Amino acid sequence: VAFLALNASVALMSASLASTVRALEPVSTVILGFLAFGERYSPRLLATLLPICAGVALASQKGGGSGGTASAASAAGVLLAGASNFGFSSRPFLAQRLAALPDSARKLDSASAFFNAMCIGIAVML
Repeated sequence: VAFLALNASVALMSASLASTVRALEPVSTVILGFLAFGERYSPRLLATLLPICAGVALASQKGGGSGGTASAASAAGVLLAGASNFGFSSRPFLAQRLAALPDSARKLDSASAFFNAMCIGIAVML
């Protein structure tokens, strides 16, 4: 689902701007971890997100379209790229939850755990 959102965002805006928005994935990971999984982060870790946000803001200054339709398409593209960030950010949390299963149910190798995390991610996004 995250790949679909990413591809749709590229269809609505330039690939370079979509990639620039995708650089915010660490920010979406922290937001998702805090809101959905109750993770707590240190002020030092949160401070490391500031240069990422500043860099994305600077890099996207000239990005997007000009004009009504192009701006609306660009806004939709940014939203889709952001949605893909949350989809990609959910994978490590899901894999972490799978790894925390009791020992009797924990006979998954890395590839199986990743596959199961992707299946759970698809179900969550639907």
